[in-house]
Amino acid sequence: MKFRTCLLAVCMVIVPTLAMFSHLIPAGTRRSVRDCVMTWWAARARPTAVTPTSAARDPIQTVPDEPTSALVVPAKPGGPAPPPSPAGPDSGVRPPPLDVSVRRLSGLGAVSIECVALPAAVGRHLASCQVPLDAEGQLHRVFQMEGSDADTAVHLLLNDVMAWQRRLAEQRGILR
Repeated sequence: MKFRTCLLAVCMVIVPTLAMFSHLIPAGTRRSVRDCVMTWWAARARPTAVTPTSAARDPIQTVPDEPTSALVVPAKPGGPAPPPSPAGPDSGVRPPPLDVSVRRLSGLGAVSIECVALPAAVGRHLASCQVPLDAEGQLHRVFQMEGSDADTAVHLLLNDVMAWQRRLAEQRGILR
């Protein structure tokens, strides 16, 4: 009975309080909680069995022959062809330096640009940023990409943000 009472108190008091006053939680605390959750998630998301062909190419990738960075959108009949997918880390094309990609992301309006090494996956990096959706900056869209090094991860993140903005512009053009 005590457990249920405590659980009820957490669900009815503490969670709504955190939701109402989350903007008052210091950024460092939010970042450390996010890092803790991401570390836990990365440890849970590791594949249990790796085939020899996928292990030689990419130890994190669980679906063979499918790039982790490209999202393929099927073309509608009679519509324009989908844009070509960005070059992945295995294509042999070297991405631009990290500072160039970060500068371009900032130019696109991205804030809170981060790139961290994944502790559970040796040699892998996770890049993330937020792009404001409204003029006041209240709503943000969060983007995350994983790459074999920091340059690749941030470059893939840049490609993802540019593709999203292109899709958003196309949707706005259709609605007007």
